[in-house]
Amino acid sequence: FHHYSREKLPAFEWAGVSVNLLMGELNGRTSPIQYPWKVFYAACSAKKKESLKFDCFEDELAVYVVSGEINFQNKKFDQSMLITINRGESLDIQFE
Repeated sequence: FHHYSREKLPAFEWAGVSVNLLMGELNGRTSPIQYPWKVFYAACSAKKKESLKFDCFEDELAVYVVSGEINFQNKKFDQSMLITINRGESLDIQFE
């Protein structure tokens, strides 16, 4: 186990959404945290209604709602819910 300070982890704005990349690669940024499989793990938050689109190039992509709610395919997902998509699909989420 290696500890990384918050300052070493990529943090950026993407389409009005604050993103902290904890593991993997996303939007041209790479986390220093190593993992034996190709994954990305990011914490995203928005203060107002914003949206992000993720394309799934791996076997599966999942989004877990920690707090608040998001809208995906005209359905509301709130705290403690998980959304998954498969390779070739897109995940277009709206932060509510």
